[in-house]
Amino acid sequence: MSYELRIPSKMRIRSNKEFWISLIILIPYFDFYSIIGWMEVYFKESYLRSVVSLLLVLTVVVWLSIGIKTRFVRHRDERNAALGTLVILLVYMLVVNLFKEPDSTFFSVFMWFAIPACFAMSIYQYCKVYSLRIDKIITYSLQVFSVYLLVLIFINIVKNKLFIDMSVRMDPRGGGAVIFGYTIAFLFSLLINYKYFFSIKKYYFLMIVFTIGVIATQSRGAMWPVALLWIISFLRKKFKLWEIFLIMFVFVAAVSIDWMSILKEYLPRFLNNHDEARSINLGYLTLIFFNSDTLTKLFGYGIGKFFPYQRWIMSMMNVTAQKSNLFNSNGYSILVQPHNSFFYMLIEGGIIVVILFLLILFLLIIRKYKKVSISIINIMPFLLCLVLNNLDSIFFVEPGVAAVFWLLLFLYSDDCEKLEQ
Repeated sequence: MSYELRIPSKMRIRSNKEFWISLIILIPYFDFYSIIGWMEVYFKESYLRSVVSLLLVLTVVVWLSIGIKTRFVRHRDERNAALGTLVILLVYMLVVNLFKEPDSTFFSVFMWFAIPACFAMSIYQYCKVYSLRIDKIITYSLQVFSVYLLVLIFINIVKNKLFIDMSVRMDPRGGGAVIFGYTIAFLFSLLINYKYFFSIKKYYFLMIVFTIGVIATQSRGAMWPVALLWIISFLRKKFKLWEIFLIMFVFVAAVSIDWMSILKEYLPRFLNNHDEARSINLGYLTLIFFNSDTLTKLFGYGIGKFFPYQRWIMSMMNVTAQKSNLFNSNGYSILVQPHNSFFYMLIEGGIIVVILFLLILFLLIIRKYKKVSISIINIMPFLLCLVLNNLDSIFFVEPGVAAVFWLLLFLYSDDCEKLEQ
């Protein structure tokens, strides 16, 4: 049976825990409004972003709430191997780097990676202890995010002439245009999995809003997956006879249009598949990795020991002198961050960290498909997580977005509701 899920009314919103949990999806964008700027902690060459401090506080509060609910007795539930492996990964990263002369930079980089994961685990456990509806949390989250997206699009049209000046990219200032586009694409993959939890009108409205949002960011790494998901969703639909004739008419009309010229004029980045700087950078990192000794290959250079990303960010705030987004290592000019989560892990954490991280994603997929049958649609959130983290270092450079990714992956992998008809 399908049903339409609506944002709860004012009378019910106070007691609707699922709705309040869904607001977590907006956490990455708190920095933009300087609401929690006072929570930033600075060190000599690194700092803790305010969103990391916020996530840390919320994590402690949530675990205390769980403890009070369970009277600090372990909640009886089936074991989640993915969460257990994530804990092992974090402990491993901490212990190994204690032997590498850790400094404040290690502490900051580790916290940027670990706190979002711990926060997501705490919220996941809270949902389990309080028996919350996972499908409601995810569908509320999609609707809440769509409202934020609409507001952001309107503001950017009015203030920055978005879609009028094609050089303008929508930037939420809580992850930048590129990672914001990746977030929309990831949520789009969840949306098509929860199609039958919405009315048809609301479902396609959300699809259109998310698509416009992706176009507004001009992130080709986000536009391509969304275009692919539209095609897959379209091909899986069962058409009526009149719809088939309408499609044939539209197709015949479309072939006479010069789509390449239109895309080049209005969506130039959609067709731009050249990014030599990043490709060369990953090539240099590959050489550095293979030229390193065996111990470095296994355990990495150390968290915070190779990429000077935090120093570079602080230089942008006029705290230190370094301005260039390049640094020299082993005779190569390297970007201050590799724009690839897996290379970030490989160089600073070594092969073992990469293997543990991939194992977590694999265990989440296994957990999901113990509950539902596998299909191209319902595996997309996991695939996109892999692809998008190959396009940028999401889990290392944007802790707020990382928290959202972790949480939605945990919840989605645990949802056994029938998502397709």
